[in-house]
Amino acid sequence: MADQADSRSFRNFLLAWAVLSSLAAGAFGIFALYVFIRSHHQSLNRSPSASTKSFAETNRIAVVLGAEEADRGLKLITWEKDGLSIVTTAGGSRCRQLSGEARETAFLYFIMDPSFKETNVSNVRIDVEYLDVGDGTFGVHYDASETRTSRSAAYTRHNRTVVLCGSNTWNTATFYIRDGTFHNAQNSGADFRICASPADLFVRTVSVTRNVRVDDGHSRLLFGNVSEAQIPGSYRLFENEKDIGIVQLHEGGSITSWRNERKTGYHWQLQQEGLLLDWLKGFHLFSELLTPGIYGGLQNGKIIRLERQPGL
Repeated sequence: MADQADSRSFRNFLLAWAVLSSLAAGAFGIFALYVFIRSHHQSLNRSPSASTKSFAETNRIAVVLGAEEADRGLKLITWEKDGLSIVTTAGGSRCRQLSGEARETAFLYFIMDPSFKETNVSNVRIDVEYLDVGDGTFGVHYDASETRTSRSAAYTRHNRTVVLCGSNTWNTATFYIRDGTFHNAQNSGADFRICASPADLFVRTVSVTRNVRVDDGHSRLLFGNVSEAQIPGSYRLFENEKDIGIVQLHEGGSITSWRNERKTGYHWQLQQEGLLLDWLKGFHLFSELLTPGIYGGLQNGKIIRLERQPGL
């Protein structure tokens, strides 16, 4: 009888061991699948082959949120668990709204294209176009993991905090960074993130502009290397790839518009921020030198471009 009891106990032990082993193997398999999917997402964003374009020679990268979010050298991470957002319409524009669920703070994570980082990006400015509604605050945390020694250097908090005032208008907040690393050290391989509290912020565009040091020690845009003598000529103006028409930029600063108007007060000016076309009741500011003779920018949620036309 004792032998039978021992035999039954041994069989029960083997059965329990088999069940526990199966459960452990299943749990390990699920965890391994999760790690693979997460690392696969990160590798797609870190890989230079994720983009067919090169941004090595451009001064500015950007993303228009809530629209097609086309590849302009800056990518929004949409799957990070504390960086979720939804596409919506607010203030008359498509945009992204941070989704904090039950949390008081939420984030938007961004990755710069690797080709843009082939040239020094330690000295940049980040522009965030946001809807001024509610009474919250937001700021930027950026990766300075190789220039600072603190344990949280990958999430260095910019010293500017933007306070929402409830004006119900679209505004732009600028964050100047002088010690950036941007080596994908944040969650999901991000280079920087927007931090909002409470988690209710509407964002339309985000851009990164590279700055350089010149002999006088001040920071200026790479666009500043363009001289006024290079500007006059005929250009084709585009807004979100829509052909607006031909504009003439004349010596002395006057402009002939695409409607063939040359009004007093229409003028162009080369500023530190870029090429300004002033139409009295509006303007275009091109802060990006794409290639010689082609200027780009991001304004009021629109991607704008000015292309020199040969022979006109």
